[in-house]
Amino acid sequence: MSKMALIVIDVQECLINDDTYEKDEFIQRLKVLLHTARKEQVPVLYVRHNETEGAMMTGTPGHQIYHEVMPEETECIVDKWYNSIFKNTGLREHLKEAGVEDLMLVGMQTEYCFDASVKAGFEHGFQIYIPEMAHTTFDSETLKAEQIYNHYTYEIWNNRYAKVVSLEDAIRLLGE
Repeated sequence: MSKMALIVIDVQECLINDDTYEKDEFIQRLKVLLHTARKEQVPVLYVRHNETEGAMMTGTPGHQIYHEVMPEETECIVDKWYNSIFKNTGLREHLKEAGVEDLMLVGMQTEYCFDASVKAGFEHGFQIYIPEMAHTTFDSETLKAEQIYNHYTYEIWNNRYAKVVSLEDAIRLLGE
């Protein structure tokens, strides 16, 4: 089995609220996956989006990683200014240097940074795994969050850019 890393994308205080699609299930799944990765000594990296103003402005309370899934002291936070977790962050080089070939991606927001990161990771040669209900979004002006989630998960990513896996399979993959 190739070396795996768990990447938590943009799970920040300002994004987790009552409008977050399947919020409770999403947070519970993240907790399970984080616990498993840590127990199995799989590297866990957090990526945090930055803005120069607004709720995600660097250094504001909303910019911080969501309090229920905080990184442990030894886990790094990579700050980004673009949709992709790879653009100008050094993350790709860090992962390649560490011998990581497989990425399990979890986080937010399905149709924005998460989608850009899935596709960029694929283009950089990583095998991408996406656990079901471990990414989320919000209703848009034209689509319900559930529609967005299903469209990207099963029609765009699965068996094209990534392998969508059940929670049970994700836990198994982290343990290999």
